[in-house]
Amino acid sequence: MVDASYHNNMNVTDVYNSKWLKMLGWKPNITITVDISKNLQFINYADNYFHNINLKDSSTVRVNVTAKNLQELNLSNTNFPIRYIYEADTPNLEVLDITGSTCQTIYVHLFEKATKLRKIVAENIKLNFDELESIFYSLKNLEELDVYKSNLRNIPPTLLKYQTVLFRLNLDENFFPSFPATLKYVQNLKELYIRFNKITYITESDFVTFKRLGKAKIFIQGNPINCDCLHVQSLKWIKEIQHLFMDLNETLCSEKSSTVLEIIQEKTFEEFVKNCQTDTWLALSILMLLILIVTITVVFLAKKYRVHIDYVILKLRSRWKGVYSVESGDFQFDAFISYAEDDYRIVSTTLYQTLTQRGFQISFPDKDFIPGISKADELLRCVDKSRKVVFIITENFLANGWNSYAVQMTVTHSFHNNRRQSIIVIIKDNITIQRMPKDLRYIWWSIVSIRWPETSDLMEQFWDELDRALKSV
Repeated sequence: MVDASYHNNMNVTDVYNSKWLKMLGWKPNITITVDISKNLQFINYADNYFHNINLKDSSTVRVNVTAKNLQELNLSNTNFPIRYIYEADTPNLEVLDITGSTCQTIYVHLFEKATKLRKIVAENIKLNFDELESIFYSLKNLEELDVYKSNLRNIPPTLLKYQTVLFRLNLDENFFPSFPATLKYVQNLKELYIRFNKITYITESDFVTFKRLGKAKIFIQGNPINCDCLHVQSLKWIKEIQHLFMDLNETLCSEKSSTVLEIIQEKTFEEFVKNCQTDTWLALSILMLLILIVTITVVFLAKKYRVHIDYVILKLRSRWKGVYSVESGDFQFDAFISYAEDDYRIVSTTLYQTLTQRGFQISFPDKDFIPGISKADELLRCVDKSRKVVFIITENFLANGWNSYAVQMTVTHSFHNNRRQSIIVIIKDNITIQRMPKDLRYIWWSIVSIRWPETSDLMEQFWDELDRALKSV
């Protein structure tokens, strides 16, 4: 232990030349215990600089300081190595000034025994209070805290939880985007300086906190307070507790057009609120109109392109299930036949039997659709596995909405897979081309159309023509 008891008073020269401070530059990996004179009450080392401090690993150096009667310590604008002090037994210390300290970290329990500390000045420092949430827990007599211009963006919510007698707090020229939540604990605060930060509005919790502060004086000049219609409620809260704000007449709105005090004047504010309500209703009306237009457009497009949307969904679903389109020349069926339910007998007997006898593999819904699976899924599966698709166009077919869907799905599939020559149309009941489904009319140039004969003597010619169409590439 280094004994400095021979000092009754200590000035700058004494501090610089004293053995206990020079030891800090000597030996790493040690604990140094310093006992300062019991009679020493004041140390002023402001605006000085320590030399010969060159520790490779400061985390292994701990300094324990005992100064039983020290009441005031001024280390402002120095490089005093506060980060090395692990424990300070200073039960009578009342004032500490570390303004301009270059230390970026200190031990969290540094002030545990400084229970009488009532004033801390720490302007222009670089401490990160996020890692020091409990550093003030034992300072129940702290009355003043000054962290002016210290690059602070936030402080822990419970940092000042036990500072119930704190009456002056200076947070000027930092980067706080809002009022610190820890303010709710300092209900005896009389002066709050939070000028030239980044605060744009006050929240409901801020409002409740400030109402509890009662007679506090709050200074917010230099903050970019928003005075637009989106922050009417914030301005209402400021108006209600405006007696707490000492410099509203000097606090410019972020729009720079006027001060906050001018905005919250009774008549001006009433007119401002009315204009905002009008603007709000206008904005809402425009928004609702846009939503309506978008909704109508989406519904219209969904109806118009329903089949295309369904086709994409079905293809994606097939890929997800591991089912892929067949390769050219690897079809399971020569043709898939689409027809109206009322025409089932023609397909299942005459058409199916004749084509099968001629060596064709034919697919149609009643034979190949798997029960329990959606018709759309099965339609796409059978069409995909068939080299040709044959539509039996009758009056019954034209009257059925599902058949129109089947035509659109088949046409979409054919063009998507470059199979434009794969559609064959068999026309019955003397139906004209003009009455054909529009999706077929649009691609009439690429399909094969065959009319069902009206007399039996022409049937053989019909079968030969259909045979050639099914065999064509």
